Amino acid sequence: MSFFPRLIRPTVARFSTPIPRTLTKLHQTTPHLRTYRPPPPPRDPRRPSQWGKIPMNTGMRVLQHARPPTPIYKPFPGRLPPRGPLLIHAWRTKPGFRYIVYSIGGVLVVFYISNLEKVPVTGRWRFNCISSESEAEASEEMYQQILQQYHGRVYGHLHPYTRKVRRVLERLIAVSGMEGLDWEVHVIQDPEQKNAFVIPGGKVFVFSGILPLCSDDGKLAAVLSHEIAHNVAHHAAERMSKYFLILGTLFVVGLLLGLDLGYGNAIGELVFLRPSSRKQESEADYIGLMMMAQACYDPEDAKKFWERMKAAERNAPPQFLSTHPSSDTRIADIERWMPEARGMLEKSDCTETLEYADQFRRAFGYTRW
Repeated sequence: MSFFPRLIRPTVARFSTPIPRTLTKLHQTTPHLRTYRPPPPPRDPRRPSQWGKIPMNTGMRVLQHARPPTPIYKPFPGRLPPRGPLLIHAWRTKPGFRYIVYSIGGVLVVFYISNLEKVPVTGRWRFNCISSESEAEASEEMYQQILQQYHGRVYGHLHPYTRKVRRVLERLIAVSGMEGLDWEVHVIQDPEQKNAFVIPGGKVFVFSGILPLCSDDGKLAAVLSHEIAHNVAHHAAERMSKYFLILGTLFVVGLLLGLDLGYGNAIGELVFLRPSSRKQESEADYIGLMMMAQACYDPEDAKKFWERMKAAERNAPPQFLSTHPSSDTRIADIERWMPEARGMLEKSDCTETLEYADQFRRAFGYTRW
């Protein structure tokens, strides 16, 4: 008692009840047994109604021991809650969930393998789950939309541009193996647009802006044969199939990992879809080069056309950001394929025809553009 006289409050001496001396630390004081009241048990945090019934004399001691109420889930209007950790936890702790994932993965693998096929001419293996009927329906709908979009800007059937395109197209169709389609030629009046495309089903669209780059029939044949090659290889159906496959896979992976779907779409576009599109364009260049050589057009005209296109290009994006190869890449590929195209030209027995055509052009000073 003599060592710690100030640790005991003076009021303790007035009572006869002994005071316990069990002190854990020097700075703690022992409250009087008659004035001290233990705090009530903590309220149930799952019942918010009890929070308003806390006695005022208890101060903050109850709040220090009680947990805050469990938040109530409210769906967000424009954003899904992250579910990646929940799925990962289910993968680690629930064998049944893993069996379900394995089963779905096995079905998808069987579906992928059963829809593999070879591309005509090149023999490349690719995934294609779009039937010919579905491709034809989508192409017809696209055809009507394009006609409505460019209504009033399509040249007539007797216009010189339309007749020139039809003349070159007829020679290419004869060697394409697609003679049974209902081919139609549409030349659109747009001097600024240097483009052409062929919709599956034989619907050809050529913008007038590309015709000045085609100084003769051979260069125009290089353009049309490339677009016909897309239909020979069914690149439109392959593109839709790959779109479903890649973006569907990225969606599942993003759902499992809790990633934003916008990042998955951007990654799928840059890493998978655009490189695949450039591969299709290169494949169409190869098929079109062989096609125009078989139709008795000089394959050198394809190289000359892309040299002109390179000179006309302005502010072209980098190749890895584009859906098409650069003109330099196309020219290098054509030079690599040129011996094979020359062999195709010789097998087609077109040498004499080309020699006579050159003689006629020199004799009459023939120039079309």
